[in-house]
Amino acid sequence: MENKLYNPETDTWTDDAGRTYIKNQFNPVVHQWLDITTPCWSMSHRGVKHAIDWDSLGLPEGLLTPLRQAVQGKMKISSPDLLRMTKNALVSFAQLADPGWTDFSEISTSDMSRVWAGLNPRYRVYIRELYRTMAHLGIGGARADIALEMKHWRARSDTLMLRDVLQWHETRGALTSSEEKVLRETLSTEGYGYESDREHGARIFGWLLLDTLKRPSQVLAIRKDGVREVPGADGKSEWFVEVQPVKFQTGLPLRWWRISESLAMEIIEYGKRKRVMELQARYDRLIVWDVNSLFEHGVISGASAKCELQSYIQKRKVISPRTGSPLQVTPTRIRHTGATRLAFQGVSRDLIQEILEHDRPESAQSYIDAVGSEIVPAIEKAGRMMGNIFYELNKGFFRGRVVPEISDSPPVVVPEFTPTPIIVGSCGRDTLKDGVCPRHPFLSCYDGCSCFFAWDNPDPHGKALRYFEKEISRWEKSIEAAKRAEKPYLIADRTLQTYQRAATAAQEVLQHIKDDMP
Repeated sequence: MENKLYNPETDTWTDDAGRTYIKNQFNPVVHQWLDITTPCWSMSHRGVKHAIDWDSLGLPEGLLTPLRQAVQGKMKISSPDLLRMTKNALVSFAQLADPGWTDFSEISTSDMSRVWAGLNPRYRVYIRELYRTMAHLGIGGARADIALEMKHWRARSDTLMLRDVLQWHETRGALTSSEEKVLRETLSTEGYGYESDREHGARIFGWLLLDTLKRPSQVLAIRKDGVREVPGADGKSEWFVEVQPVKFQTGLPLRWWRISESLAMEIIEYGKRKRVMELQARYDRLIVWDVNSLFEHGVISGASAKCELQSYIQKRKVISPRTGSPLQVTPTRIRHTGATRLAFQGVSRDLIQEILEHDRPESAQSYIDAVGSEIVPAIEKAGRMMGNIFYELNKGFFRGRVVPEISDSPPVVVPEFTPTPIIVGSCGRDTLKDGVCPRHPFLSCYDGCSCFFAWDNPDPHGKALRYFEKEISRWEKSIEAAKRAEKPYLIADRTLQTYQRAATAAQEVLQHIKDDMP
C-alpha cells in the first residue's frame, strides 16, 4: 500500500484509487491496513483470515452505520480476530432484533434485556462493548443509561467455566498430575519408527505449550532464531524462547520465557531437518511444516497445530492413567492446568495474570475466588481424586540454608515487586538431575523446601514477610466473607495456613541472619 494520504479528522488513510483504510497497529512491529470501503472487512492474523460482511447481517442502515463506526474505532488497536467475533455476535443480535427497529433509540432497556438473554453468552461482551462505545460517541441513538445498566449485566458464568476445570472434566478440565506426566514423557521422547517433520513439529509445539503456558498463536509466532542460551558462571546454561506479548501486554517488547534444556536441544535438532531449514529460512518461524496456512499467511494456524498435536497424541496411543481411555489434549487444557495449579499454590492474582497474560485481572482472580465459591465442594472432590496435590502444600517451615549471595543460581523473587524485583535467595535444585521444580517458586521456597538458599541480607526477607502478611490479611477477609455467606472455606483456610507458615519461615530466616551478625 503506497501513496496513501492521511486524514487527521477521521484518522483514516486514502489511496490513489479513492479507497479508505484504517491502520491496525495491534502488532506494533508490523501493522496492517483494513479496507473499510468495501462492505466486507477482512484481515489476516497468524494464519487465519478474519472478516465481517456488513451486507450479510440484514440489519437496517440506521443500526449498521453506528455499528460500523464503533468497530472502526476498535480495529485501530485490536486484534484482527475481533472482526470474526464481532461478526458472530452481530449475527446473533440480528436474529433477535425486532424487524421494526430503525436505530438504537427505539431499543428500550427491556428490549435490550430480552436480546441479552437470548444471546450466546460468549458474544454478550462484544454487544455490550459496541453499545457502550456508541453511547460514548453519541451515535445511533444509543443511550448512556442503558449502557450503564448493561455494565452490571453478567455476560457469562465464571463458575460454570471453572467447573469443567476444577472437576477435572475428562476432555475439557485441567490435566491431572499423572496425565501431565504421561503427556510430558510422550512429548519429550521420539516415537518408534520414523518421525516426520510434521510430527516432530507438533511434538515441539505441545512441549512448548507445557513449558511456557503461552497461547498457541504466541508459540507458533516464535521466530526461527527465537531460542537463546544464557551461560551460567558454573558452566551450566539456561535456555529461553522469545515470545510476543498479547492481550493487555500487547505492544510491549518481546519477552524471554524459560524452557528446559532438553526442549532447547530438541528444538536445535528439529532445525537440522532439511525441509524444516528451508521453511524456517523462508518464513522466519520456529515451528514449520508443509501446510496451507503457512504458505498463505507465513505462520501455521492455531487450528492446524492443534489438530496435528491431537493427531500425534492419538498416533502414540497415549492413555490417561485416570480414565484408562485415550488422553484428550488441547492447548486450553494445558493452560488451565498451569493456571489452576498456580492458584492453589497461593500465587497472587497479579502474578497469574502476568504469567498467563490475561487482559483482565478478573480472569486470573476467578481461579482464586473459586476457593470460597459455591463450587468448593467440587474442588475438594477433585483434590481427593488428585491425591490432595493442590492443597496439601508443604508441611514444614524453613528448611533451607542461609548463605551469602549466590549470583549464578536461579533467583527467587518476591512476586509483588515488579518491574524492579526483590531477590530473596536462590534455588539449589539440580534441574538436570531432578527435573524442573513443581512447586511455586516463592511461597514454597520458604515453606519447607530444602533447596532454598536464603541470602543473608535481611531487607528482602523483611519485604517478603510484609508480602506474606498482606496475603494473610486478604485470605482472612475472604474466609470471613465466606462464613457470613455460609459458604465453604476449607481450602481458603488451608491456603491461609500456608501463608502463615511461610511468614513464620521468613521470621525464622530473619532471626538466623540476626543471630549470625557480629
